[in-house]
Amino acid sequence: MIFQNFSPTPPLRQFVKTYHLRHFKFNPRDPIPVKTFPPRPEQYMFFYPRGFETTTFLHDKITCKRSSPTISGQLTQRIDRLVSQEFLIIQVAFHPGALHQLTGIPFHELINKFVELENIYPIESSIITDQLAEAKSYQEMISLVDSFLLALFNKKSKVTERPFDKVIPLLYQGYNSVSIDKLASDACLSIRQFERLSKDYLGVSPKMMQRISRFTSTYIMRARHPEYSWLQIALDCGYEDYQHLVRDYKDFSEVTPNQLVRADQNAPDRVLGLR
Repeated sequence: MIFQNFSPTPPLRQFVKTYHLRHFKFNPRDPIPVKTFPPRPEQYMFFYPRGFETTTFLHDKITCKRSSPTISGQLTQRIDRLVSQEFLIIQVAFHPGALHQLTGIPFHELINKFVELENIYPIESSIITDQLAEAKSYQEMISLVDSFLLALFNKKSKVTERPFDKVIPLLYQGYNSVSIDKLASDACLSIRQFERLSKDYLGVSPKMMQRISRFTSTYIMRARHPEYSWLQIALDCGYEDYQHLVRDYKDFSEVTPNQLVRADQNAPDRVLGLR
């Protein structure tokens, strides 16, 4: 079993932040815990060399089963993930906007949705699925995903970087948010143009992305500093007060901050002693 992150090959690092590789094996006599996954300011591509997962969107009460390569749009609500007895996933976390640049899909069409990769790259998706199923080691799997993504990006014509591309990361600063007016000005765009490009690239408006980023920064801070009070975390992350923080937790995860922390403590990786 493994719970580890890997860096992409250097030519991919302008597009891909990291690979999350997770391999779980559960005793058939034991219940499999649910992984609670609140919204994060990221877009992903998923590969499943072993097993499958069943995903439930908590707010919409929609459930889907996934075992083939998939891309995800931006989440704005919590999902609960239940995996198979043996489960191996490679989760590719992309830099902001990279998946839109690769696929050309307007990401506002994919909010809270998963799309099977074979619908976009039918031949390439079939090949990488077979290769990963036959791979003998974790490192071989990572190398295969590297080669797969390199080939896809190399087929794209080189896009000249625009001012908008430089300001996108500033939407992801969480507790150090910059005003939307300033970001639009720095990108040489009107507010309307800036919001349109944000929805195409990221799926949501700039304001929503800043909310999700700030929300994410609070539970990252809590994980690193469990001794901090929620009031201190709220103020340090730019919230007006504790109740303001609670409203975001209810909107994005359906529960209070403490309830979300308790749910994470029962995640598969923690139950198996991998994190």
